[in-house]
Amino acid sequence: MKVKSCVALLMVFARKKDLSSGKIIHDEILKNGSLQKSSAALKALVKMYAKCSAVADAQNLFDKLSVRDSFSWNSLIVGYAHDGQVEAVLYCFEQMENEGFYANEVTYICILKSCSSIKAVNKGEQIFVKMIMKQGLQGDETVIGTVLMNVYAKGGAFAKAQQLLEKLPRRDIVSWNSLMAGFVHEGQGAEAIMCFDKICNEGLSPNSITFTCALKACGNIGDLYKGIMIHNAILKEGLLASDAILGSSLVDMYIKCGAFSRARRVLVDTPIMNIVMWNSLMTSYIEHRQEVDALNCLQWMRLKGITPDKITYICILMACGNLRALEIGKEIHYEVVESCLIDKDVALGNALVDMYVRCGALDRAHHVLEELPTRDVVSWSSLIAGYAQQGKGQDAVYCFLQMQKEGLSPNAVTFTSLLKACGYIGAADLGEQIHDEIVRLHLLKDSNSLGNALIDMYSKCGAFSKAIEVLDQLPKQDVVAWNALISGYIQEGKNREALDCFGQMECKSVSPDDITYTCILKACGSLGIIDEGEQIHHEISRKGRLKQNLVLANALVDMYVNCGKLKKARQLLETLPARNVVSWSTLIAGYAQEGQGHEALQCFVHMQDEDILPNSITISNVIGACSHAGLIDEGKLCYLSMHTTCGIVPVFEHHSCIIDLLVRSGNLNEALAMIESMPSEVHPIVWSAILTACQSRGDVTVGKWAFEHTTEINDDVTPYISMSNLYAALGLCRKAEEVEFMRQTRVKIH
Repeated sequence: MKVKSCVALLMVFARKKDLSSGKIIHDEILKNGSLQKSSAALKALVKMYAKCSAVADAQNLFDKLSVRDSFSWNSLIVGYAHDGQVEAVLYCFEQMENEGFYANEVTYICILKSCSSIKAVNKGEQIFVKMIMKQGLQGDETVIGTVLMNVYAKGGAFAKAQQLLEKLPRRDIVSWNSLMAGFVHEGQGAEAIMCFDKICNEGLSPNSITFTCALKACGNIGDLYKGIMIHNAILKEGLLASDAILGSSLVDMYIKCGAFSRARRVLVDTPIMNIVMWNSLMTSYIEHRQEVDALNCLQWMRLKGITPDKITYICILMACGNLRALEIGKEIHYEVVESCLIDKDVALGNALVDMYVRCGALDRAHHVLEELPTRDVVSWSSLIAGYAQQGKGQDAVYCFLQMQKEGLSPNAVTFTSLLKACGYIGAADLGEQIHDEIVRLHLLKDSNSLGNALIDMYSKCGAFSKAIEVLDQLPKQDVVAWNALISGYIQEGKNREALDCFGQMECKSVSPDDITYTCILKACGSLGIIDEGEQIHHEISRKGRLKQNLVLANALVDMYVNCGKLKKARQLLETLPARNVVSWSTLIAGYAQEGQGHEALQCFVHMQDEDILPNSITISNVIGACSHAGLIDEGKLCYLSMHTTCGIVPVFEHHSCIIDLLVRSGNLNEALAMIESMPSEVHPIVWSAILTACQSRGDVTVGKWAFEHTTEINDDVTPYISMSNLYAALGLCRKAEEVEFMRQTRVKIH
């Protein structure tokens, strides 16, 4: 084969980027000694390899050239530019100049584009000046000017870019696109939109790139109205049917503007949309807690014949977990197994475990984890967190030990969940070992949540000195850390310490949140400290928190009730913007404790007038209030109608309350009939409860009646002790001795 033929073929293959055919010619050259010596053949090979993105091979051949010229340098530089190797482009350009060779216009454009990719504005200007000085503007001034303008725009030098645009002999759509892309790249969406408007005003026709830039700008600044206008313009041009990138930009714009239904409409109506955009929409739905819409997307995808991928399934499993949609989650699980995707991807397996955990199906989650071909720390951490959240500390610890057996190192998430589990089961020793491991791994410096989890664990275990020690060592003492300590004190009944802790927290300028206030109000109520409780009330009101948090408002009502300030509790409740069953039940319980049955009943009626259904606790409190106030008929009506009116099935607590009401009112036969109508297994408990109540009231008549019935069905010694104590408390020592004798001999007295 002649040199001329080889060169011609290599040029063809370079233009077509046909590397394999080019290599065949290269092999032919290597076989032919005369061809190996041909400078023209070697230069053609450099160009072919450079054009086919095999720049390393191009460089090797270039280095073998005995004589290098502008053609070979230009070929190599263009190859590096197309391969994105900016440093190599600039280095070769410098070496080329040092050897006295000049770049051609194509090479200069490639070099300028390389400068724009690294925002090298000054370097780009220098190269542009060299080009003008050495060869002038021999080609299309608009093309070369646009390339320089792109350097300015990408480098953020927008003033220079706009000045250059004004000087161009012909401002075409490519020039404007370059400027718009720069504005979008630098996050200046409003300026990009202004460019779009100018394009339209100058009578230029936007192309797909223009529309794509404009849509990105609208999405970045949240300009939905402008985005809809651009969408309409795109539809008018008929561009969506054939341009997936433009369609994706449109969907992305609507997602960023929060117009999810419009984004879905585009996906449904556009035939060429791919799975990536569907996944993007589903992810956005989940981020905005619109899980049902995410599930609907899966149905639309199926109707469009689009096969879900692993990202789709991960999104859907997340949606199922958040919704606790266990049955749908099971169906997706089956699909995932059938698709064999789970065999290749640990993230998908982890999503399955997490879905079952969020749905509360921990046994299934554990089974799935054990079946996974590959498990990692995320798999185990998810399951450990699930067990910890459900208070199953022993199971969480077991999983941790299994995880360690598999040689997996726990991370901050694992430790946080494990500490929670230790707190639930009071495993302070294990918690301390975990603490030591956390310190050894230097994790406390990077994770405040771990420090907070340690404080919470020690507080729940009653190890407050350790909790305070951790708090003092934290680099940042946030409100979560203080809340963990305060709530720990309250759970242990150390209300005074909780209040002291609250004072220290405020001294350290840590602002309390709603959880802090809720805890402190509970402490004030338990201690009956009304003054401090009222101060907290004023502080909460001043910050406007009562309007935002009903839990906090209910805690405030509860504080006033526990302090015996029922009038204030009632006034507060009536001023709340919203009330729920807890609000009313708290107040009703207060009235019941104070024996104010009429007020309790009044609240009960008002509550139902507001369409708030009572719960089981409410009913118990109302019947109890009626019992103390002698409102027999009202109490009986509440008990008899609780199932039909409120949908509440009576339980032991309700039975005890109504029996107490009947006994107090002297309706013993009715009480006996009601007890007989109850399940037999609760009879001993009911009689024992009546006897205990008589003991506290000093009611010997009813007490003896309850004692006789209790001893008939129960061989336990407890009723004998209660009756003996009742007689003794009333000074009836002989009767007490008789009961004691009966206990020892189990002989009934007549």
